[in-house]
Amino acid sequence: MIHPREAEKRPGGAPARCASIGGRPPQDERPLGDARSRKDARPPRDGRPPRDERLPKDERLLARGDFVRVQSRGTRFHTESFIVFALPSSRPRTRFGVTVSRKVGKAVVRNRIKRLVREVVRRGKRHVPRPLDVVFVAKKQATGVSYPAVEREFESFCERAAAGGRRRERRGPR
Repeated sequence: MIHPREAEKRPGGAPARCASIGGRPPQDERPLGDARSRKDARPPRDGRPPRDERLPKDERLLARGDFVRVQSRGTRFHTESFIVFALPSSRPRTRFGVTVSRKVGKAVVRNRIKRLVREVVRRGKRHVPRPLDVVFVAKKQATGVSYPAVEREFESFCERAAAGGRRRERRGPR
């Protein structure tokens, strides 16, 4: 059954489609240079950034062993809300990882912190001085952190990493 608003018929008996209802004009009515004809030029429907702005898998630390290696051998940088571990990498790109323990808060809080850090890293990854493996470990103070604060802390880390942070020797067994 045809909806009353679509009572107008097009040639050939097909009902008219309205762009405001979610339909799109048939292929023959679109201009030839229309961006929707190319898959790459199509804007993302789910609100995600375009592919070139994402944080691809090869720029993320995924394996537990990588996190452990960076945290045990890397240089430690303290910021107000995070402990940042950085270890020089032989890979061509810097890789990032985020750890937020249950001590910091419930799942909603932990996920918010991870989203903030990933977004700041995604936008500022070009400021990291050389290829590193980097792990952000959230402190309890990170629960109410704002985006600008995370951005400032990331910039501070980048400056200190560029200056070549010194590694302190551990005292005693761990």
